[in-house]
Amino acid sequence: MYGILLSDYYKRSNNMLQNFAFLDLSTPDLVIILAIVLLLFGGKKLPELSRSLGQSARELRKGLSDVTDAHAELKKEVVEAKSTINPAPTPTRVPVTTPNQEG
Repeated sequence: MYGILLSDYYKRSNNMLQNFAFLDLSTPDLVIILAIVLLLFGGKKLPELSRSLGQSARELRKGLSDVTDAHAELKKEVVEAKSTINPAPTPTRVPVTTPNQEG
């Protein structure tokens, strides 16, 4: 069981890495980007900028989870509505008769 969970985790994490493979950023690239950001915004603005970025990410996750929950609820309602409109047919028993054998 744990082997299945771990393999699923590794598949998902590998897939996420492949999604961001187009960036292809190495450590020196990230250092240069951080230095440019520090020069543009300054040391005093950087904590405020990162805080607002974190709040935005939190709000985005919350919005996505709300949409996912609403979608699941709507899907459940659709399934219930379909079952009331077209209920599943109930099987009926038909008596089996055998032909009379006269000899």
